[in-house]
Amino acid sequence: MKITSKLIALILLANLLLFSNTLTAVAAEGWKKDGRGWRYQLSEDVYVRSEWRLIGGKYYYFDRSNYMLSNSWLTDSKKNSYFLTADGSMATGWIQDNGYWYYTNASGAMVTGWLQYKNNWYYLNNDGSMETERLLTADKVYYFNSSGIWIR
Repeated sequence: MKITSKLIALILLANLLLFSNTLTAVAAEGWKKDGRGWRYQLSEDVYVRSEWRLIGGKYYYFDRSNYMLSNSWLTDSKKNSYFLTADGSMATGWIQDNGYWYYTNASGAMVTGWLQYKNNWYYLNNDGSMETERLLTADKVYYFNSSGIWIR
């Protein structure tokens, strides 16, 4: 009988320790701000680092120092560029940055070249900026209005 009581007490103690560690890890997860910016803590002393993370339905990118990027473009190893907004979330659709318009697709990647959007055609230069005047090609000149819509 003594062996059974000791075994039960040991199992209860092990479960209590396991449960308390789980509570500590869960309680530590979340956004943390310090003097350098925002980080996302996964557990005690563990932060998201050098990766995209889906948090609350939005994608965020964290650099090698564990900090969220914001108000900037990020180019990945495949040469895709993504815009991170003021709140750090990845933008999709039309974006205005430094007076220029850009378009990012549903995956957030910047689009270049011809784009058909809502029955209009636009041209996005190699740097992603929308053309608003004219485009010269080897055999043709294309004209765009001030909203970037191809007119002829």
